[in-house]
Amino acid sequence: MKNSKIVAAMAAAALTVSMMAVPVSALKSECDDIVIDTENNQAVFDIIGAGYDINTVESVTFKFTVDDEESFGGGIMSSSTVDNGWKQDNDNWAWGNEGAGKAINAEGADGVYTLTFDVDDYYTSFDGDIEYAKLVVQQWWGNEITFTGVDVAVASSEDVTPTDAETTDAETTDGETTDSETTAEDDYTTGDMDGDGVININDIVKLAAFIKGKRMLPAAALKAADINGDGNINVTDLVKLAAHVKGKRLIPGVVAKK
Repeated sequence: MKNSKIVAAMAAAALTVSMMAVPVSALKSECDDIVIDTENNQAVFDIIGAGYDINTVESVTFKFTVDDEESFGGGIMSSSTVDNGWKQDNDNWAWGNEGAGKAINAEGADGVYTLTFDVDDYYTSFDGDIEYAKLVVQQWWGNEITFTGVDVAVASSEDVTPTDAETTDAETTDGETTDSETTAEDDYTTGDMDGDGVININDIVKLAAFIKGKRMLPAAALKAADINGDGNINVTDLVKLAAHVKGKRLIPGVVAKK
């Protein structure tokens, strides 16, 4: 057989194999609340099924890891009574890494990211009972994504200021503060946003929300958020916190705990 025929036969065989290959989903999940639809390469979070009151949900944050040497992103869809099936808004609900030019940015660094969908009044504006509500994250390009968790922000009354007739546990009736109040701000660990003694992706989510102006932080957390100690809280601190969580560059004097 001539060389040209051999090459042609090999090319045809390779093409046949590639056509027979079944694409593997680029999405994985280590979180029980996030179910991967491998057929459509999308991650599904059932808000109501997870036990949340849809009328109080303000935002949903997906947490994930990815090899970010390449750009990555996709789209978000809603499946609910409000949508009467599915809704996909490629203009406003497309997402990607910073610089990808999408409406929603995935925030983070060094392979550890969060993706926040602001629900706002999308569901609460519906006149009627909402029987089901699911958010779906699709990946359209990039390296393999592994979802590690999901945070749901709900409306609360935590920011309500006590009336004159009320006093907090750390405040005396004459308006003076006790030692427990004055020392609470100083009881913090750099990077530990929620004060649970562990620095992980949950702290990244809280810091990212604060930097975006979507969530406030108590006094102790504000001190913990200044990772580089320059007196400012910005994306530089977020990058350093993400690097610490991933174990690439530890915060000086802080032991990495996940």
